[in-house]
Amino acid sequence: MTQPLADLHRDVVFGRAGGKIIWQPRIICWHSDRIFSGQGLPEPYADMEYHDIFRSLGCSARLYEYNSCFRRVEHEAVTVHTKALDDTDTETTIETPVGRQVAVARKTPNSLEPITLKWEVETIEELRVAAWREENAAWEWDQAQYDHWRSQVADLGAPTVFLPRMNVQCLYIEKMGVQNAVYAMFDRPDEVEAFFGSLQRSHDRLLDLVCESPIEIVNFGENIHSGT
Repeated sequence: MTQPLADLHRDVVFGRAGGKIIWQPRIICWHSDRIFSGQGLPEPYADMEYHDIFRSLGCSARLYEYNSCFRRVEHEAVTVHTKALDDTDTETTIETPVGRQVAVARKTPNSLEPITLKWEVETIEELRVAAWREENAAWEWDQAQYDHWRSQVADLGAPTVFLPRMNVQCLYIEKMGVQNAVYAMFDRPDEVEAFFGSLQRSHDRLLDLVCESPIEIVNFGENIHSGT
């Protein structure tokens, strides 16, 4: 009898698999790009839901879905306003008691993901705002989301959380872009370290929540950014 994938996932992660491995092909980019381009999926997958493709292949999935069980909550004084600048560009303004951040993104015909024209942190003032936001952010557990995904994907793997990017990777990929972040770390190390400290304390609050939750596997996804 074939071992259930969720059990095999646990055994591999916790050293009980006796040399067995688990196959978790990362097909999300292929899948989303085919749908976005209008090509659709080849047979026999054309009419299948995403998770059913894994079932048809007899393999496990990287279950990013459980991340939705952990909700980051901004301080109540933070407001976010978004407006279209034209057919492709969107400006997002984040207002806080200590200042504002402005980001601009552009839709392209080549991807679901927009490209960044202006990062939300490009000045020291915006970096200080980013630090304040992390210092004052909270985390909440969403049991309804957990119950939903357990009912939908429990056969494909054990409950897993992928933690947010830490310090340098957060600056590179989410806040500043690689070049801006490298200059900031060399030119304004005190402000960068203050942001790193605020981010760490925010993540510590998340980790406390993870430890109290029924999530079984914690994934630190600090992969190296292609821009470096």
